[in-house]
Amino acid sequence: MVGFVLVSHSRDLAKGLLALIKQVASPDVPVAIAAGAGPDHTDFGTDAIEIMEAIQNVSSPDGVVVLMDLGSAVLSAQMAIDLLPPEISSGVRLCAAPLVEGSMAAIVQAGLGSDADTICREAEGALLPKRQQVGVEEPAAEVSPAASEAVGGLKRTLVLKNRYGLHARPASRFVQTAGSFDAVVQVRDLTNQKGPVSARSLNAVATLGAVGGHEIEISASGLQAQEALDALGKMVDEGFGELGEESAPEEVALEERIPVEGEGIRGLPIAEGVAVGPLYHYRPVIPVVSQALTENPQAERARLQQAIQTVAQQISQRSQQTQRTLGKSQAAIFEAHQLILQDPELQAIATQRILEKSENAAYAWQQASEQIA
Repeated sequence: MVGFVLVSHSRDLAKGLLALIKQVASPDVPVAIAAGAGPDHTDFGTDAIEIMEAIQNVSSPDGVVVLMDLGSAVLSAQMAIDLLPPEISSGVRLCAAPLVEGSMAAIVQAGLGSDADTICREAEGALLPKRQQVGVEEPAAEVSPAASEAVGGLKRTLVLKNRYGLHARPASRFVQTAGSFDAVVQVRDLTNQKGPVSARSLNAVATLGAVGGHEIEISASGLQAQEALDALGKMVDEGFGELGEESAPEEVALEERIPVEGEGIRGLPIAEGVAVGPLYHYRPVIPVVSQALTENPQAERARLQQAIQTVAQQISQRSQQTQRTLGKSQAAIFEAHQLILQDPELQAIATQRILEKSENAAYAWQQASEQIA
């Protein structure tokens, strides 16, 4: 019989859904949940290692259907499949159905002994009865005047209104919003002719160098392409909420010279207060990473994913501490840190180096980071 894994950012949501579907499910249908992040799964997030283990627990020759909620849950599920041995991963089906309605429909279909493809098709159509019940007609596809049809999708051209454009915090919001829709979204800078790049990768968006006044083009394809363009367009038009902020101070040209005794040098202040002491040129020491090869690439890949999850938890804790002491706006920078850590392109490069070159996890991550940088 086909097994099921329910993936959610919320542990409580997954537990509630499990209790709900058990009321209609055959007792023979194996179901597992993989939800929440952190040591006790109370943080919002998803864990690729936990998803992998859940799939293994319900795996059978008939396959496994995985249903997910939004955004990074899909990326984590895809990553979990990559961690599985081929004999299991080949039978796993990621289902694009709505989590609650899709799970109910899928469980009922599984009780009939259907195969994974049939179950997933049934789950993906689970919203139709509800739409009919509330009298919603299937709308004809519409394209807004600000969007034009493109090959495989829609396009929209916009001008960045905030002074620094797609710097860390706005880029974080941009990537998170793009990733919340069932659409493939790309962005390119028409002013400096860079891109297109994936709008799901913070590192890729950063390479555009898109600043205030630059003209960008956003393209989207998929089921929610129009919704993605509308949400991103609104965000750009509103300047990512930064239009009311004070302008940055004008740059001051400093002459690099040795002062005479008793003379001071004017500098650019970056923090309030006064410091007294000898001037020290700080140069961080780059850690030495072993280049030793691994004899077990699969275990090394799992080790990398566990390290990523650990660091993600540490960043989350630091963000919460900063929010309590300095406020939500100051803590927003940690969203960018999380997106860099979870960047699918960065992780794909590191994973590829582990599997194809047998590099250890630390060295593969260092090399992948340098390549992205």
